[in-house]
Amino acid sequence: MLLQNADDAGATHARFVLNDNELIFAHNGTRHFSVTDPNDEELDTVNKTLGDVNAITSVANSNKTESTIGKFGVGFKAVFQYTRTPHIYDVNFSFKIEHYIMPKRLEGDHPERGSMETLFVFPFDNPAVEPERAEQEIADKLAALTLPTLFLKNLQRIEYDHGSGNGRYTKTIETKLNTGSVTIERIRMWQYHFGVDGKSAPPQSFWMFTKTERIDGYDTDLSIGFAVDDKNKLAPMTYNAFCFFPTKEKTGLNFIIHAPFLLTDSREGIRANSDFNRLLIKKLAELSATALIHLKGAGLIDDDILRIISCDPSTFTALDDRDQTSFLPFYDEIKKTFRTEEILPTAEPKKYVSSENAYWATTAKLSQLFDNSQLKMLTGNPKAMWAFTSVSERHVGGGAINRYVKDLVTKSFEDENLLPLITAEFIERQKISWLHDFYLYLTETAPRMKLTRTLPIFLNQDRKATAAFDANGRATLFMPLEGVDGYATVYRELLKD
Repeated sequence: MLLQNADDAGATHARFVLNDNELIFAHNGTRHFSVTDPNDEELDTVNKTLGDVNAITSVANSNKTESTIGKFGVGFKAVFQYTRTPHIYDVNFSFKIEHYIMPKRLEGDHPERGSMETLFVFPFDNPAVEPERAEQEIADKLAALTLPTLFLKNLQRIEYDHGSGNGRYTKTIETKLNTGSVTIERIRMWQYHFGVDGKSAPPQSFWMFTKTERIDGYDTDLSIGFAVDDKNKLAPMTYNAFCFFPTKEKTGLNFIIHAPFLLTDSREGIRANSDFNRLLIKKLAELSATALIHLKGAGLIDDDILRIISCDPSTFTALDDRDQTSFLPFYDEIKKTFRTEEILPTAEPKKYVSSENAYWATTAKLSQLFDNSQLKMLTGNPKAMWAFTSVSERHVGGGAINRYVKDLVTKSFEDENLLPLITAEFIERQKISWLHDFYLYLTETAPRMKLTRTLPIFLNQDRKATAAFDANGRATLFMPLEGVDGYATVYRELLKD
């Protein structure tokens, strides 16, 4: 809540100081506290210009809109969980709140407030919570914030100091591009925890895609985020849905989604029976598909994308479920994009193929032996390419990923339906070295030998493709012997290995 208000005030830096009897919070926001004349409160409330002091000392009054963070009706009043008399020191005036709604002017300033800072002091004087408990609960929360600045517009750095332990959360925007209606940012997140039990985490990088949608008369920012590892490859990550900060709503996705969802009363979950939230999820799903196209343009889509998207629709709640939030639209939109865009990854870096020209080998050896040029010959499709070449049926165990890939490609191949496509023309166009590798591949299993027994896979003395046996099992090709003529014999170049 405090971070939300600081961001809304335009702050770029916020800090916490936690003591055994109070919490101090300060930020450098450029919008300072204002007061509305009591005679103008009704009109200012309607015009969304109600003074800040009036808003936080009244019930259900706020200037927040659908696109700002603190629109949920909890706001500043959440601090009363630990304090009964919050103190506010601002540039223009200082005051404290008594009895939840009564502001009282304070004389003087707080010695720790910076010249242009807004500073809050929350004494642990709520009799329902012991000061020791309040201190420990807040300390635990400060040390375990999850990407607290990732979806804030202004706040870049958060610091906290708690006796021997202190820490810092920072955000750096390394790249920012505007492509039509979508803003693309590469963001670096850092968190440091110092002290006896301090455990600093390695930095995290994200590609963030943000789009502003006009929903119910308000400009609403929606964001999709993909983690990037140290090798600049997309990496799967599991986070609950964000509404500026993490909720407890699991998405079933291995990338981040964020929107100003309508939350449950506890602010921990997303309201399931809400047309507004369903519309947000639909728009987010469309944005995720758009993001994939941009990632493809940067050469970041490869076979590992199957670890990041969800390939199993059964893991999602049904769309008509009124009790749980469904993220099924992400599955549908992403799969539609894979089917309609030239985006399926191939073995060649930054080279992609459309669904109608994509083929999948259920065993990795098959796509390793037959390259794309050979695949084109066998299929008669001049645009044919192997897709998802590092994924095999054995690797995925015939599960959801297997079914997903088969749905995306025009045909999946295994020995049984690829080897019979071999023709005499195909064999005659191959290099001798490749034929040697091919024969070695065939000898690895008895079924392969059986499949090719009557196929024209060898070259005779005239370098014409022929089979070793006819349909009746009679030998039709022989080893060359000196002084023996009248028989079809193996091309001598084949016998050099």
